[in-house]
Amino acid sequence: MTTRYTGMNPDGTGNLNDMEHLKQSVRDILTTPLASRVMRREYGSLVPDLIDEPMNNTTRLQCMSAAVIALTRWEPPHCPGRYRRCLEGRRPRRGDAVGHCHADHAEC
Repeated sequence: MTTRYTGMNPDGTGNLNDMEHLKQSVRDILTTPLASRVMRREYGSLVPDLIDEPMNNTTRLQCMSAAVIALTRWEPPHCPGRYRRCLEGRRPRRGDAVGHCHADHAEC
């Protein structure tokens, strides 16, 4: 796989390859609340607003919908329709990610 995207890691200590850059970008988009960036109010997602909601089918659907809408808007070249959600059956420790985002790099 040839490198199409290069980026800086969050520490500023090195470069990121394609997959690392994608993970960083998706993490940033999904964890940034809407209207929290001063010069880009529409950046981010509604996912942070769902943090304290009960974990049921309605919340799962809202979370998936919020993620797809945000990724479609801010990461269009990566075909958000190809992302799949993996929920783990455990309560995460503080600071742990609740799920994982896997990207299928098949052609859109």
